[in-house]
Amino acid sequence: MSHTIRANLTDLKSLATALKDLEWYTSPAGGYRIAGVAADGSTAAWELEARPAEAKAAPVPAPERRRTVEPGDQVIVETKAQQVARRFGSGDNAGVEGVVFRVLTRGPHPHGMKVELRDRTVGRVLRNLTMPGAGEPTF
Repeated sequence: MSHTIRANLTDLKSLATALKDLEWYTSPAGGYRIAGVAADGSTAAWELEARPAEAKAAPVPAPERRRTVEPGDQVIVETKAQQVARRFGSGDNAGVEGVVFRVLTRGPHPHGMKVELRDRTVGRVLRNLTMPGAGEPTF
């Protein structure tokens, strides 16, 4: 199904109304895209066509059960200060390497397991060097 929006180029009110309609129809809510534009001396017309339906994504398989981080694992963690610096685009994002002293998160966590290292640094696991994949964020 197609739709046409026309505007008189000599009348600013008519042009403004047409541009508002065009903005709405081509927004995600409107569901149309511009197929063509035609203009002569005093009028303009925008030909719109329905946007094709987006293919539905395949269902995401359930995450496989994996071993969580355990005391004694060699890990790289991101401290809260590093997380804040990363969000604001400054600072060193390398993380802190150490050995897990205590696990502070009870189960698998989408942002990474929170742990306390032997040097008492607290942070979320970025990478488990002992067993890759365990306790890491699942972005």
